[in-house]
Amino acid sequence: MDTDDDLARQPKPSPTAVTSSKLRNHNERAFLTSLRTQGPLSGAELAKAIGVSAQTASVLTRALEAENLIVKEAPVKGKVGKPQVPIALNPDGAFALGLRFGRRGADLILLDLLGQPRARFDVSYRYPSPKRLEAFVRDGLRMVADVIGPEKAARITGIGVGAPFELWNWIDALGASRQEAEAWRGYSFETAFAEFTDLPVFVANDINMACNGELLFGVGATLSDFGYLYVGSFVGGGLVLNGQVFQGARGNAGAFGSIPIGDVARPEHQLIHQASTYRLERLLSDNMNRDVNLREDPNGWNGCAETVEGWIADTAQALAIASVSVCAILDLPAVVIDGGLPPAVRTRLVLATRAAVARIDRQGIYDFEIIEGILGREAGALGAAFQPLLSAHFLEGSALR
Repeated sequence: MDTDDDLARQPKPSPTAVTSSKLRNHNERAFLTSLRTQGPLSGAELAKAIGVSAQTASVLTRALEAENLIVKEAPVKGKVGKPQVPIALNPDGAFALGLRFGRRGADLILLDLLGQPRARFDVSYRYPSPKRLEAFVRDGLRMVADVIGPEKAARITGIGVGAPFELWNWIDALGASRQEAEAWRGYSFETAFAEFTDLPVFVANDINMACNGELLFGVGATLSDFGYLYVGSFVGGGLVLNGQVFQGARGNAGAFGSIPIGDVARPEHQLIHQASTYRLERLLSDNMNRDVNLREDPNGWNGCAETVEGWIADTAQALAIASVSVCAILDLPAVVIDGGLPPAVRTRLVLATRAAVARIDRQGIYDFEIIEGILGREAGALGAAFQPLLSAHFLEGSALR
């Protein structure tokens, strides 16, 4: 009988071996990508979509069906000629885990091959620690195996991780000691997770992954270029250009939280100090005479209406300044605003930001939209989870949309 550790640990390829997913050729990836973007297609439609002969499409179909990555649906009758048999992605053909790890909590999501969430787990904390995170992921792997069973768990392609840039900075604002913060300097998710799983790990910036989630599964699916602002414990940003998340030469493009707001001679003049929920938590804690963690205690949003409204107004003004700055440089048609906020609060913040943008002199730049995101706290985990699936089965680039 398999133990929990057996279920958590997936087979690891030898250093000299190459998995079938690594060897997956362009035509196979194009085949699977077409099914993902267009839905079920007949063999003839697939051949046309990816530019191959009917014979090649038939060979690809047999190969991918043997791997359980595709399924044939019921024949479609009523048209001239032989009934067409639609081919579709098999939702159970492959899975991936997405971990969005932040300064107040972590979210773990299991995606199937269609990009549908099949399991969700989360944890809240006052501030993060390596041991707490590793225990959460280890337990999550065991719970995932319980949800989908060991046979399907063996089809998990990897763990995508969205983690804050320079995590050791700023968490002292949440109550962590400098020693506890420094535990993250030089931390390797790959090395740490290898202690309990052989799944490959894909690490990227957390807000870039939230931006990726919005691009793939949210309002960004209709946009090819937009800025992205995520209001969490610490506000952050992302950037989509030509239908892809632009991460920059060092993976930190879209670091909008570092944009100066107001007088740079005074302390705490970055956007991160003006538009983050940790600032609201401080204000609420002072007014309510108790520690407030809005992720752990969502009722805190209702604790002091005047304080929340003041924070929304200040945050909207800061987001508006940052949005105008970003659009002036990149000529973006839209900025998407989302965050770890109750939907009603997010809507009020977006409306207030639109009003604040309207008050700013924007002469010399094109108008742009402020659009409300829809994924909320799950955005980062969804975006991160897609990375292993992309690496194993799909084509890179805007065709994924």
